[in-house]
Amino acid sequence: MNTHNDPRDVALGLALRSDLKTFNVGAVIFDKYGIFSWGWNHWLARGEQGLISVCAERHALGIGGERLVNRRRLAGATIVVAGCKKHNGNIFLARPCEICFPFIVKFRIRKIIYTQRGGSWGEDRLY
Repeated sequence: MNTHNDPRDVALGLALRSDLKTFNVGAVIFDKYGIFSWGWNHWLARGEQGLISVCAERHALGIGGERLVNRRRLAGATIVVAGCKKHNGNIFLARPCEICFPFIVKFRIRKIIYTQRGGSWGEDRLY
C-alpha cells in the first residue's frame, strides 16, 4: 500500500515504462487506503496473434490475466490515467478508450482523473 506518493505523479512515472513508440500511458488505481494497482501500456506476445497492445487501464485492472488485482477494492476507487511522450515529455489527453471504459464502469470505479493537453488534469465522476 502506498499512501505517500501523489497518484498523478506515479501515473506519469509509469507512463515512462511503456515500450510503445508513439504514445506512453500509465494508470494508477487508489482508494482511501492508498494505491493498490497500477499499469502501463505495452506490447504483449499472444501466440499466433503476435504482439498486441495492452492499454494501461486494462493492465491496472488486471484484465487478461497478466496481474492479480483485488477486485473488491475497485468498487468506489479512483483511476488516474496519464499520458506523456518519452521523446519530448509533452503531456497529452489520456482519457480511457472505448475498450477500457466499459471495464471501468463494470468494476464500479467511482472517479477517473486524466491528463489533458498542456499538462492540466481533468476529472469525471461516474457514481
